[in-house]
Amino acid sequence: MITPDTPLVRNDALVSAPMGSDVAMMDMESGKYFVLQEVAAFIWERLAQPATAAELCAALVQRYDVTAERCRAEVLPFLQNAHDKGLLRRAG
Repeated sequence: MITPDTPLVRNDALVSAPMGSDVAMMDMESGKYFVLQEVAAFIWERLAQPATAAELCAALVQRYDVTAERCRAEVLPFLQNAHDKGLLRRAG
């Protein structure tokens, strides 16, 4: 289970490319592809280096018009889902 303090990093085995403010990604092994829209793409870029949900939310609150509570409520399930799909892994 991903918590606010779980350090995560993106799975660099995925091929990704920017598409305007979005990011397109492909898992070459499974042939699955994903498109991340603006906020998720921002999270993806931040996760080039290990970060926790708490750190990501701090950055999102500064960049977007969102409260810390709403950010946590939306980012934690997103990170869990991305982790479950193999897009992210635990850092360390």
